[in-house]
Amino acid sequence: ADHHILVMMAVLPDKLASNPQPAIETWLKLYADFYQLLANATFPSGAHLEASLLDALNPAIVTLYGAARPVVQVMAGLLLPYIARRQTELLISEAELRGLMSLILEALAAEDLPYDDHHQLQVAGVKLLRKMLSSPLRLISLTRFDHPLFYENRRPQQLPELDSLTDDSQPLLPVDERPLTTDATQKQNIPLMPWLDDNDEDRSKRPPPVPPLPHS
Repeated sequence: ADHHILVMMAVLPDKLASNPQPAIETWLKLYADFYQLLANATFPSGAHLEASLLDALNPAIVTLYGAARPVVQVMAGLLLPYIARRQTELLISEAELRGLMSLILEALAAEDLPYDDHHQLQVAGVKLLRKMLSSPLRLISLTRFDHPLFYENRRPQQLPELDSLTDDSQPLLPVDERPLTTDATQKQNIPLMPWLDDNDEDRSKRPPPVPPLPHS
């Protein structure tokens, strides 16, 4: 991304294996449109974009070259890891998508835009995010989040003993690279930005407040 180039990889479903080209082009256009949406608003002189298909096999590999490096960087550090992490989720709240767009626009200093322009950017960006999430091509993220966005809302049941950690011990993977677990208690949808999540299920599970102690 520091060299204006974004490398993207996606897995195609079996039903598209016989004729993958149209589906790849449709998928790639979503990300090209997202780049140009941001570049036209924040770096008008850098709206030029070139897309190349390196490999149409499965997984498909494409590159995007954008003249506006900050837009390429924010797509690599926020957009692609988010889509790869969330694409398997069935329900994504509107508030979460708006929150992601706010982070992206903030990273591009777009808060200085007039209110109407900023609002139109958010609306158009959220529409493209939903199309990316619903695409039949499954994005494989080759980049990590620039800074942690997801959080774990539970402590581990048991911490490992320090003596059991050796030089051969494997480090913990980042959240977006951890394998899926079969533990039913870990399958809950972890909100990206909890303060923007519309479905706060934990509120109903909180214990009642402790009554005041009687005066002696």
